Amino acid sequence: MTRDVMIFLNDAERIKFAGYLEQDAQSNEGLIEQMEKLPALDAVIKKKRVEVMACRVVVQMLRGVETQTIK
Repeated sequence: MTRDVMIFLNDAERIKFAGYLEQDAQSNEGLIEQMEKLPALDAVIKKKRVEVMACRVVVQMLRGVETQTIK
């Protein structure tokens, strides 16, 4: 099912989206570091950590797709 979704992205779009997700994950990691210094943000921190993991999983999937040309 996930492969069907990826087929709609060309190589350049897939690379660009993967780069965006990597940046977003890094940004969220920085935000998590700052939030850890404040009390009572455990639920928000947990949510952000899940978002970072999800971004990294999608990046791996996007970068793992092989290009196929149908003639």
